[in-house]
Amino acid sequence: MMSKEKSWLSDILKEVSLFDGFDDKIRREIFGAGKVKKFPAGEKFMSESAPGKKMFVIIDGRARVSRCTGQGEERVLAYLARGSVLGEMSAFDGLGHSADVYAEEDVSALVIDNEKFFALLRKDADLALKITTRIISALSMRLRKTNEQLMER
Repeated sequence: MMSKEKSWLSDILKEVSLFDGFDDKIRREIFGAGKVKKFPAGEKFMSESAPGKKMFVIIDGRARVSRCTGQGEERVLAYLARGSVLGEMSAFDGLGHSADVYAEEDVSALVIDNEKFFALLRKDADLALKITTRIISALSMRLRKTNEQLMER
């Protein structure tokens, strides 16, 4: 039987498009690859260019994704809330994070270790295909949105 916290986390993972439609067993394995961590308001919990060894699923709170311009000014790229996934780009491309992420308000996040996550994917080809397809779709949507924003300037 699942503990109350694990059941709650499993329900949150149902809201995450990356894990939508997966059965409870798979969701339990996914959050078994991570730990819930809390980040107080104002804390930077991802740094641009730092190696990406973890993915984050926001459980509660709000985060600010930003980069510094050449003039040292912060440019906010997005605000993310419950159900948002962070760090998946560097998990899959092996490069550093593309932006800084700050807790805009207190944030609770499921922090998933990449090695454990990829071990799950290696043992289940169907799961690997579903996750890969969803990540490609999410990244494609971000690229399209960026293209639209660039054309508006």
